[in-house]
Amino acid sequence: MMKNNLLTIGEIAKLTGVSVQAIRHYEKIELIKPTYVDPDTSYRYYSLPHVEMIDYIILALNFNIPLKTLRDYFKEGQMVELALLVEYAKKHAQEKIEQLQAGFQALQTIEKAIQKHEQFPVGERYERVITSQKFITKPLENVNDGKYECLKLYQTIDYDIEETPDFGVLLKKTNERIEKFAVVETSKHLPSADLIVPKGKWKCYKSFESSIHRVEEIFADDLCLVDAFIAIESEIITSKVHVERPLFELRVLI
Repeated sequence: MMKNNLLTIGEIAKLTGVSVQAIRHYEKIELIKPTYVDPDTSYRYYSLPHVEMIDYIILALNFNIPLKTLRDYFKEGQMVELALLVEYAKKHAQEKIEQLQAGFQALQTIEKAIQKHEQFPVGERYERVITSQKFITKPLENVNDGKYECLKLYQTIDYDIEETPDFGVLLKKTNERIEKFAVVETSKHLPSADLIVPKGKWKCYKSFESSIHRVEEIFADDLCLVDAFIAIESEIITSKVHVERPLFELRVLI
């Protein structure tokens, strides 16, 4: 066969922007097949339509379509089932777009949580209004077990809330009785909830150590004349998160 009008592997690599090694790999897995192999030198030669075939491969890879999947659409290295490939790639791209949109929404949610918590000082008391919340709960014998029990509850819930879900330890005092719970916030749109906490103005306190056992000391001025209150302590998100030294917010609703 005459080699006129054919391209060497180096030339086709230059035209497509793909490395020689990649082209050899495409050939090895039978996505493309050279038009001519010199019997004396074993040099491979390709035709101009191979440029388009490699462009289709690159396009598919840009959509994270695996090479092994492309083998279903590239027949014997000489033909591409282009219409079927486009249909598959569009579906794959739409799924990727939805994943990216969900991820972007999650980033916005985290950013919102950071901004919400960083406006308040550490080690000082402050007030903030919190809307009504719905919680899944589990009774606790020891507040130190709260984080472990929250993680177990967290795995059982499907989330559909605009903010990061609240979770932590809740104390509910009525007269002289104090009940302890692990709590995880659930979506307002979901019917399942063990506890609904109404909207209210909460007294809050941020600290780098758990302080829920000191709630009546920290908020002594507010709690000394009441027989009932709800206290929640949860780990909060800030611009710098230290795994071994999380930041807690303790809050009380009277």
